[in-house]
Amino acid sequence: MKQEKTMLSLISILPLLECWEMTRLAKKAQQGWVLKEFKSFMQYKLVRQEPQVLSYLTAYQEQPNDAFLTAFTQNGWTKIARYKDTYIFSADKGEKTVCVDVSYRIRKYQLLRLDVLKTTIMAIIPIVFAYFWLNRVTSDLWTMIATLFMVLTFVPFLISLAQLIGYTLKIAQLQKGVICKDKTC
Repeated sequence: MKQEKTMLSLISILPLLECWEMTRLAKKAQQGWVLKEFKSFMQYKLVRQEPQVLSYLTAYQEQPNDAFLTAFTQNGWTKIARYKDTYIFSADKGEKTVCVDVSYRIRKYQLLRLDVLKTTIMAIIPIVFAYFWLNRVTSDLWTMIATLFMVLTFVPFLISLAQLIGYTLKIAQLQKGVICKDKTC
């Protein structure tokens, strides 16, 4: 039987899925697949162990200091994985949530939202180009090509638009003090 496997990380794509992702990792731990580390930007590495009842929590800190890590360890949380400024901690189910300064998390999402906004704007340009091209062509072949081009450029636009909405909603949640639906600071 395999002792390791990888799992897609969705929090790097859509921040609104952060709480769902931590619940998903907790369910995997109950099945005997415990988070070991970030394998890459979008993947977790899970290892086979005895089934455990764990909670997972994400935290963001650009330059972690002892106070940041101590806040978690004193409350029963263990640092499991880190990718750049994203940390995942685990603890036995029922440990209290550690509330840290969310200003960095808000700033991080604002910067990501700005990057996605630029991508969204850049994705609109080929759609507009294809639309005007579609209105100018007379040949059926060129009409098909222009339509296909428009459809293919519309998919990245929709993905970046979904990310833009996700970051905006996550920032609004954090500004209200809501980390997850059931966890507040």
